[in-house]
Amino acid sequence: MILNPLTAGEAFKKRAAEEKWRLPLALVLITGVLSAAGIALVYEKSEGLRSLYLAEEMGVTLRDEIWPIMTVTKFVTSLLMVFLGWGIKSSVFHGMASLFKGKPASISSTVRLIGYTYLPLIFKGLADVYRGLTYEIPSYEEYV
Repeated sequence: MILNPLTAGEAFKKRAAEEKWRLPLALVLITGVLSAAGIALVYEKSEGLRSLYLAEEMGVTLRDEIWPIMTVTKFVTSLLMVFLGWGIKSSVFHGMASLFKGKPASISSTVRLIGYTYLPLIFKGLADVYRGLTYEIPSYEEYV
């Protein structure tokens, strides 16, 4: 770019196009990680009571065998659901814009635009983590 100033404009345009995805992707990823962490924390705390209930009712103790797998599974599933929701919301809004004869836009720009709407959801993710950290396990009587 510095050696050939005639192509600098093209290089800057290419870089600007690439950077448009960074912020929406980061917003969706941060939202997903925070929400998934909150869910995993609640699951981790309530798993002890759940395994106690299973041990008493069915004589099964699964905590040591299944707990790590279930925690990771819940985390990954929660994260994937955020990205799936992003895709579904983007498709719906793009379809609605096409249906109502809105300004023609590519699906790519719609996906990026919907990615920016995840900014307020970061606060929801922080609330999920707080709820996970302060979650109190109900008594066994309340659980049953």
